Amino acid sequence: GVSRLRTQDWMLGYLRGVSDATTTPLQLDPFASIDVVAMNAWLEAYCRANPLESIYRATGVLATEMLKGARKQ
Repeated sequence: GVSRLRTQDWMLGYLRGVSDATTTPLQLDPFASIDVVAMNAWLEAYCRANPLESIYRATGVLATEMLKGARKQ
């Protein structure tokens, strides 16, 4: 519904902000091609495992995981 789309848009904006704050023009941007379906699946799994956490916290954890994955490459 509309609420889910707003949450998704907010998450994408948050991740874009993290990207802008943590990458330079010469670095590979781990957020450049976010798979929205995978992001939603990750969020649903995270929220099931951590029902008392906020969307803000969940998105921060996702951003951290994406940055860790990019650094390993």
